Amino acid sequence: MIVRSYFKCLTCDQINVFRVQIGHSNIQKHEIACIECYENLAFNLHLNQSLGDIEGFETIENCELIKRKNVNNYDELPVRYLSDEILASKSEISSELSFPSGRVVHNIMEMIKSGNLSNFEIQSQPHVSIVDDWEILRKAWNLENNNKKDLSIEKLASLSFKDGLLDLDVESALYEFIYKFLSVSDNSLSLFENALNFTQTIARTELNELKEHYKSVKSDRMRRALDIFLQFFNNFSQFSQVKFSEYLPEDLVVTSKSFEKVKMFYGNCFEHITSNIETLACLNNIVEGRNFDQFESMNLKKYNKIDKSNKANPLKNNSNYYNLFKDIDSQLRNASHHGHIFCEEDTVKYRLNNGQDYKEISYTDYLKKCTSIFHSFCILTAIEIYLDKIAFIETKKANGLNPLAQAIKQANL
Repeated sequence: MIVRSYFKCLTCDQINVFRVQIGHSNIQKHEIACIECYENLAFNLHLNQSLGDIEGFETIENCELIKRKNVNNYDELPVRYLSDEILASKSEISSELSFPSGRVVHNIMEMIKSGNLSNFEIQSQPHVSIVDDWEILRKAWNLENNNKKDLSIEKLASLSFKDGLLDLDVESALYEFIYKFLSVSDNSLSLFENALNFTQTIARTELNELKEHYKSVKSDRMRRALDIFLQFFNNFSQFSQVKFSEYLPEDLVVTSKSFEKVKMFYGNCFEHITSNIETLACLNNIVEGRNFDQFESMNLKKYNKIDKSNKANPLKNNSNYYNLFKDIDSQLRNASHHGHIFCEEDTVKYRLNNGQDYKEISYTDYLKKCTSIFHSFCILTAIEIYLDKIAFIETKKANGLNPLAQAIKQANL
């Protein structure tokens, strides 16, 4: 379903006509440049997914909602298609009759029929968006950090996926949230399965020393996780535009742009993931027959001092882990953290190393890169939770597997 709307730019009084695609969230945020003066316009569309109702628009920045009867020659004004989930071609964005979501539905249905995307329904539960569950988890996470354990548990009890699967604590909920979040991506879910299945083959008797080390760094790991999850979901309306991109042609583009709000995300996520990668590097040392803190040519203390762009190198012979990091772009990180990245129209430009050459990618591809590195961070976080709540536990609960282990088993991971 598409809702046609009219917004007046408060800078130049130009009427902007938008065809807004109805998505899966209760609040859809859209940001786009005015067609005349190019100043940013921002508004929310409020929906009630459980009732199937459109509650209305909320203006946020530099715009005013106008009724069609108050718009002169409304049928002669250029239109633009907007969606917080669907990519479109440039011709579709400016078309009066385009329906880009039909392509997504068709492609996904074909993949489901062919036996792929069997887990897609996990994220597509009726009336429950990933953002709704994130808001619950975020509040519970903050409450737990503020020593409000009882309130945190009370909040977690309202998650859509809690029944029969989870201990009511933040880590168990975060693990299940990650699995639900990644289920929309066949590629990321495969990376998750491969990394976790490999980790499960490591004998628990080999993990005792690593267990003690992890205790000393766990709080820092969870702090980093909360920070990067907040950064991602605070700007979810930007990143969600590419959620179906792996099932669509490469030439499609996003319909909303807010580069200034996300330009540091890639670099920040790079910093966090290359710090937390230590856990998989230590596991790999054990697999290769060494102590967890002994690499082929250095110890853990020296490893933690090497350039972060080289942190994944010890994993190159272990595709189950290395594939999570092989596409990470250290040049994009360096450019963002040294102020050498900017966006002109729909093109992101960032400087290569210390030279004067700039690489150009589309804003759509920038969002894809951000989403990809965040997915890898999610997988790394989930593996650490698995270690802490299952592999590091010496004795099982009396009734067998604990709820998190049951969840993993039921998810066929």
